[in-house]
Amino acid sequence: MHLRELFKILAVLAIIAGYSPYCFAATTQARVSSGHLSDHVHIVFDWDSQPKVPFTVDTRDNKILLHFQEPVEFEWGNSIAHLYPYVKQVDVKKNGKDVTILLNYPSQARRFLSYGRNGIDLRKSGIDITRIKNSPPVAILSTVKAHRNSLQAKVPKREIAQLAALTPSAGKPEPESTTTEAPKPSVAATTTAATPVKEVSTKEILTLPIKDNEPFAVFIRKKTLWIITSSTTPLSPEILHKTDSHFTQTAQKLSNAHASIYYMALSGDPFVSVEKSSQEGIQILLQNTLGKLSEFLAPELHTNAAKQTFMTIPAGKGDQLISFHDPLTNDDLWVIPLPGTGTGFSATHSFAEFSLLQSAQGIVVQKIADGLSIALQKGGVEISSPKGLTLSPEVSQQVEDMESEAAANRGPATLLPYVRWKLDDEKNIISTELKLFHDIAYSKMEEANKARLKLLGIYLSEGLFPEARGMADDILRVSLKFYTDNKIAALRGAAYFFMYRITDAERDFSSPELANIPEAKVWLNLCKELLGEPSESFNFLANYDRYIRHYPPVFIQKLAIIAADHNINRKEYDTALSIFDALKKDTLDEPVKKYIDYMHAKVLSETNNEEEAAKIWEQQASNVGDSLIRARAEFSLINMLLRQEKISHADAIKRLEKIRIVWRGDSLELNVLTLLGNLYVEEKLYSKALRALRDIVLYYPEVPEAVPTAKLMEETFVALYNKGGADSMPPLEALSLFYEFRDLVPIGKEGDFMVRNLADRLVNIDLLDRAALLLDHQIKKRLQGDERSRIGARLALIYLLNHQPKEALETLKTTGYGDSPGDLKLTRLRLTAQALAQQGQVDKAIDVLSSDNSTDGTVLRLSIYWDNKDWPNVVSTAEEILSNRNDPSAPLNPEESGVLLKLATAYVYEHDSGQIQYLRDYFTPLLKNNANKDSFLFITSESGSIDYENLANLDQDINTVKSFLDAYREKVKKNGLSNTIN
Repeated sequence: MHLRELFKILAVLAIIAGYSPYCFAATTQARVSSGHLSDHVHIVFDWDSQPKVPFTVDTRDNKILLHFQEPVEFEWGNSIAHLYPYVKQVDVKKNGKDVTILLNYPSQARRFLSYGRNGIDLRKSGIDITRIKNSPPVAILSTVKAHRNSLQAKVPKREIAQLAALTPSAGKPEPESTTTEAPKPSVAATTTAATPVKEVSTKEILTLPIKDNEPFAVFIRKKTLWIITSSTTPLSPEILHKTDSHFTQTAQKLSNAHASIYYMALSGDPFVSVEKSSQEGIQILLQNTLGKLSEFLAPELHTNAAKQTFMTIPAGKGDQLISFHDPLTNDDLWVIPLPGTGTGFSATHSFAEFSLLQSAQGIVVQKIADGLSIALQKGGVEISSPKGLTLSPEVSQQVEDMESEAAANRGPATLLPYVRWKLDDEKNIISTELKLFHDIAYSKMEEANKARLKLLGIYLSEGLFPEARGMADDILRVSLKFYTDNKIAALRGAAYFFMYRITDAERDFSSPELANIPEAKVWLNLCKELLGEPSESFNFLANYDRYIRHYPPVFIQKLAIIAADHNINRKEYDTALSIFDALKKDTLDEPVKKYIDYMHAKVLSETNNEEEAAKIWEQQASNVGDSLIRARAEFSLINMLLRQEKISHADAIKRLEKIRIVWRGDSLELNVLTLLGNLYVEEKLYSKALRALRDIVLYYPEVPEAVPTAKLMEETFVALYNKGGADSMPPLEALSLFYEFRDLVPIGKEGDFMVRNLADRLVNIDLLDRAALLLDHQIKKRLQGDERSRIGARLALIYLLNHQPKEALETLKTTGYGDSPGDLKLTRLRLTAQALAQQGQVDKAIDVLSSDNSTDGTVLRLSIYWDNKDWPNVVSTAEEILSNRNDPSAPLNPEESGVLLKLATAYVYEHDSGQIQYLRDYFTPLLKNNANKDSFLFITSESGSIDYENLANLDQDINTVKSFLDAYREKVKKNGLSNTIN
């Protein structure tokens, strides 16, 4: 090979490598699905190839930023619509790696990995739905396709045309514009402008004048709707003229001498169903969810004398076989129109020689192999081949599954059909479970979901409710559409119900897809009744033949017990006995005999046969293997013993507390809490009473008992803190309980009084910081005028006792009130002086007291001089106090002897021995039996002046003299803070 030729080849390869759209476009595809779980929104990426493309998550306010390690081409489908109302907009950047999810409300996001999928969860907590419920639908912007277009725009058109032929699609080059418009049926917009999506119709209706029992066929094939009638009379053009969201053109008529055949091109992939019109004729419905057939057709395999296999399909009154050539796909089709509505195949089934197509009405066969024969026989259609149909284990299994599906759907019309779920041999449950797990792991999405649904039904029929709930959650994670189409919310709701998670069951039975189903409403009312918020009583007998009889036995038995219990509580004993008779008639009573015995004991206890009832309940209360019967029997027994006064309140409380451990979550817990709360109050166990009553209000807010319970909580709280109930409690426990239930503090004077009582208790045990917080909150939030000034003085005193003069002074400044009573003004004045003195502002303190000539004011001035060792002023102030005694010859009281000690000490430091001797001579007779006598004699001793050896004794004696704050502290401890400053 010449070097020049080699260079040419390399140049061509370089062009292909450099400009091929598939070098720029995302080579990895991901199907996106989404759904809502109880506490988060699930966004799942299913990858066509392994391994999964890793990505990072960054949350910023109302945005979630995803960055993938390589470009990805996303198939969003309807997943965007399912993110409403949490997600406002999705923006895929041109590089195919960065995705921005704009939220209506801030949320947290987390990544997850699961088999061939990964994705993110958006937490719902804290999201205010009411603020975003009217937000526009979700928009998806600037897709990878636009990125591919922008790259192609850089390549010359001629080279694009040449390279397009080399790509697998061999199609036309995409437009150069970076803007891609969304197809009309899509819910998600694919524009580059941040504009809301225009919603498309989710349902289109064609009404056809087809008479009762007139055969017709309706099906969709290759995005084309086919309508075939046995009559050759053409339908009115106006009826078939449709150009709405699901249709791209009006109907075309195919020439046929024996029937009327019409076809209409569709946009998107809607589902078709038929139903009888409210007027004359039938309606053809096109919608985004799978329609329900009223009768499922199923084929049967047979062997003739020559041991050749052929197939028959029951066709009822179908008496016409119409064959034609599909001009759109060049396929040969046979159609058997059928009378009625909704008789067809739920899915397409492919065999070696032919396919049975999915149909909303009629039988449609696509010929694949030459020599295939289709003939109408009496009551059906026969499909055969000269050498017999090809039969393999897979074909046999497919036909068997079709027969099972048809048989199941011919069963009772119920959300919870036991006939579809039950195993022929329960011993095979493990092998069946393993096979279904295999199908789930290795089948395509649709078949895997069918296996999940089948396993979910088996779990429910066997009473394996946690496993059933887990399988329902798995379906929801994988496909929201499959979950809603198959009404799996009802199945998960039943699993939750029998797990005694009634609130979760109520949520599931409230799902939108169950809104118009009467059976779901029966379950919803039952949940509400058990939660104490009934809208309509559950009537077991009225719904027995219609729904309940067709449930799994374990469902029937549990529902019967619940219903009978409610009837007995309403004293409807005959109805309860009728329920038991219904169980016995269907031989379902033996497994629940102990529950029936419990109910019988309830009837005995209410009809004056307490001893017999007690024997049954005592035996059942000891049955640790059944928490339901054990809890109910024990509660009923305790109630009866309390009525008979055969058990103390203390013993009843202990036994009821054990029931709370055993049983939670329904009306029994409500009854236990109610009884416990009342017993706690009677026994003055206030903290336990408040907690029990709070649980009632918190967990059962809708029940009628919630309002009186809330009132009882308030009364109990007031009794605790305003009527001495908390006096016997340890102070720290009383404080902790107050803060735990501070929302119960009443408004007004009663609440203010409560806070002050608690503050008094805290001051008495030197919890000054806590007391200050309580009064500070009152001053700032609740009080004004004279009362605010008074509480401000109390708070200032607390600060002074806690060595916080700055805070005391600030409080006195901010709570001043001009019209305060005289005594309160003087008290605030003295507190201000003390605060100033503690801050070292002695002159200002004395100036504040200049107008206070009372004894208390003079004593405070003495205390300030004393603290600052101002001996001359101590002498003059102390002499003033002692000279103003009403009776100079009367014995000194403790306060006066304290003033005398300060005066004597001041003379010592002033070296005035004459005055010291005078004090000793004059006051010694007046100190008889006085606690300060020895100290006085020591200070005024004739042995001479005080030296360093006895200085320690002098300091000890001086420290015994109470200061201004010491006196206040003693008053507070004796009389309380409120009585000290009032």
